[in-house]
Amino acid sequence: MGGPVIMRRLMLLILTLGLVAGQSSKLRYLVAAPAVMSYPSNQTMCVYVMSPEAGATLTITLTAKKSSVVFNILIRKGEGPLNCKTFQVPPPMDGKEEIATLAINITSDVFKKLEKKSVIISIMRNGMFIQTDRPIYQPGETVIVKGVDFNEHLMARNDPFPLVTCKDDQGNIVKQWKNVQPRSGIFEMTHDLSPDIAVGDYTITATKNGSTAEMPFTVEKIVLPKFEVTMDAAETVTILQSNFPIMTCGKYTYGKPVIGTIIGKICRSPIFSPEHICKEIYGKTDVDGCYTTEVNTDFFKFKYDGYNNYVNVEASLVEDGSEVERKATKYIYISDILGQANFKVSRAFSKKGLDYRGEMTLTGSNGLPMADKDIELYVNDKRRDELYTTDKNGIARFIIKSSELGDQLLNLRAHHLPRKPLTASGEREPMYEDGYASLFPSYTKTASQVKIRSEPFVLPCNERVNLWADYVLDASEYTKKTIDFHYLVISFGKIVSSATKKHTISASGGLRSFFPFPLTVTSDMSPAATILMYTALDNGEIIADSIKIPVMSCFPNSVSLQFSDKQSLPGSMVNLHISAYPNSMCSIRAVDKSIELLKAEKERSEDTVNEFLKDWEANRNYYPPKVEELQACPAGSYPVFSPNQLDIYSHFEQCAIKVLTNFNIRKPLDCKLLTTPRPKPKDFSDTFAK
Repeated sequence: MGGPVIMRRLMLLILTLGLVAGQSSKLRYLVAAPAVMSYPSNQTMCVYVMSPEAGATLTITLTAKKSSVVFNILIRKGEGPLNCKTFQVPPPMDGKEEIATLAINITSDVFKKLEKKSVIISIMRNGMFIQTDRPIYQPGETVIVKGVDFNEHLMARNDPFPLVTCKDDQGNIVKQWKNVQPRSGIFEMTHDLSPDIAVGDYTITATKNGSTAEMPFTVEKIVLPKFEVTMDAAETVTILQSNFPIMTCGKYTYGKPVIGTIIGKICRSPIFSPEHICKEIYGKTDVDGCYTTEVNTDFFKFKYDGYNNYVNVEASLVEDGSEVERKATKYIYISDILGQANFKVSRAFSKKGLDYRGEMTLTGSNGLPMADKDIELYVNDKRRDELYTTDKNGIARFIIKSSELGDQLLNLRAHHLPRKPLTASGEREPMYEDGYASLFPSYTKTASQVKIRSEPFVLPCNERVNLWADYVLDASEYTKKTIDFHYLVISFGKIVSSATKKHTISASGGLRSFFPFPLTVTSDMSPAATILMYTALDNGEIIADSIKIPVMSCFPNSVSLQFSDKQSLPGSMVNLHISAYPNSMCSIRAVDKSIELLKAEKERSEDTVNEFLKDWEANRNYYPPKVEELQACPAGSYPVFSPNQLDIYSHFEQCAIKVLTNFNIRKPLDCKLLTTPRPKPKDFSDTFAK
């Protein structure tokens, strides 16, 4: 009997080895494409194939209801290059949005594979804003309104605005325009206010493609002010400060200082105490038009409760000779929090076999970084022996060795412990707030890993920078002397660039080392870009990592404006210089300084456009619900809770990139068999009916 048993075991071993060998030599593919494709636009999809034979054909098809896009790729033997294809997105069927099918079909003599995923084709989003020539008008004056409508690529759109209205504060329409036609992307129109129009607030509203933009303005009978009064003081003062300055200044609209008298008071109002604490302000402005007063915090009992946590400052400037008076006010907040320790990333993931590199920050009560200060690091409530000192940017870097990282969640705490000041009975105790972060383990089936290093800076626009990545390769999973790391750069859910870094595994670095890889930062990566890197191992597995990095504000078309002279006499000639790309339509707006003193407004500017971009970029994180890829347990089982682990699939999902692949990239759902049927909920309908 021993002979046949041994033979069966030997045959089983040979069969098992044959299966393993067959798996490692199997054709592997990975196709990455946007989950949401905007129309009209050009999009990019990238294909990676590792094949044991040549001659196989790979066909990628994007099928919409009106038309299709097809790519045919002839596969060569071995590891092929990263092959990225750019295509025009077909229009959605109903003119707004449709769910299309992205399919990959691979055929050869020994391998056949068909895989499909759902993607969304939608009309490109648009942003628009309108601007009046000034925020306040008098009855009988003319309101000038300008507006612009632009798409995700910041290209102005020339189709008309169906409706633009002007309404009073009761919602009554006092003026409307239909089918307003822009010129080179910008529309302009006027509205003559009636001399007997009611004073109050009005709103210009533009509507287009379901979006709405508004701009308020005010009608008042006004007298333009000659000068402005400003107050310069800290926004927040801590209870440990003994005093702080408040500087009040006056300046004419043409820039000259105002000579006069400052009259005012500083008060802290009570909560439980019987009376206010106040101090008078009185003094003459200097040659710069300013007067500074020093505030003693003990006088206002900053260290004690019973009063509001702020002081209210009111100051008026009375101009010498004319007795014209203008006022300024300011609230200054009192804080017992001297600073805040924190982590640059509050939710991070570690990689098995690689050290985790993190950053802690320390900022003062004013929000500014605190340099040369010590921070303690606690891991799962256990204090590490090392003290970490902040640099000039208030950043302290730390490393958690790979040997300390396991398969469990690590809770991190950053704590700044300065010398504790002595406090009297009843005094508020100053403190620094702690920072917290969670370090989750990543899910992987391999001992090999790659991790992109986080960078402490914002990527500069239109420059070439080097980023860095660490890796560890297991000798049983990778045996070649060189390795190709492919990386995609993704912004707004779109692949904006791709590249391959060929890295030589040196004898000194061995299977654990690091390497730089170049990135050319362009305007279509602003305000943030995700770098997604991956490579295949000899055993047919894949390793990957991604990181999201902020990018400086930059636009494909920049405009500059400046006067020939910074200062000039009334009635003199001044030149205005404007520069932009050729054939640009530029809108210019000039507002009298006196108008701004009467009523400040939020001017439509670079920040306004960036707000649109940030909102759009945030909406391209993860897959939309219509094309989600939810996991489900088999019949007769239910999912059970498991620790939050980042798998390779999540790197693609978090930047809204669909992936079609036969690599193992997703963590299986943990399921548990139902041992007994779940009880049905009791029916109380009869009880309620009675």
